[in-house]
Amino acid sequence: MILLAHILIGTISLLYSIYSVFKPSSKSFSRIYTLTTGTLISGIATVATEPSSFGRFCVSGLMFIGIIAVCLFFGKRSLSYS
Repeated sequence: MILLAHILIGTISLLYSIYSVFKPSSKSFSRIYTLTTGTLISGIATVATEPSSFGRFCVSGLMFIGIIAVCLFFGKRSLSYS
């Protein structure tokens, strides 16, 4: 159940951050931070319940954070130009 919530929150966070690149607003960035924090917390909970999957989650988490960071960078850049 935790894994399902983790995947759902992560997918919503990723899609919303990609959307914010094209339609940026200051509210969208706070929502992205909240969703990303929820994804990290659920990821930690998942690893705590299944320690054998730590390596896989670590690599996936780093890629996830990297994509979110790039989207936030371009979203904030778009917002500052408008």
